[in-house]
Amino acid sequence: MIDYIYKDFQSHALRASLEVLGMLIGVGMSILLAITTPYPPMLYAYIGWLISAALLGLCSWHRGSFGLATTYACYLVIDGIGLARTLGVF
Repeated sequence: MIDYIYKDFQSHALRASLEVLGMLIGVGMSILLAITTPYPPMLYAYIGWLISAALLGLCSWHRGSFGLATTYACYLVIDGIGLARTLGVF
């Protein structure tokens, strides 16, 4: 596994870095919710999740993974709706 990660970083350093950043943002937002429950700052969480899903979706598209790219596109829609509801748009 370590060898695979090393080779991936050597061949596509920017993509690998953006994937790690996207994962850290997503996990960070989940930790934020866990720490601040029962009144989490949903505005910040949704913005973080949208950034995370966008980064991971673009990276998976670049990898050629249709399944992951579609999954992250769905997350973008779901979190976009959540953000809009948080802001009172609908």
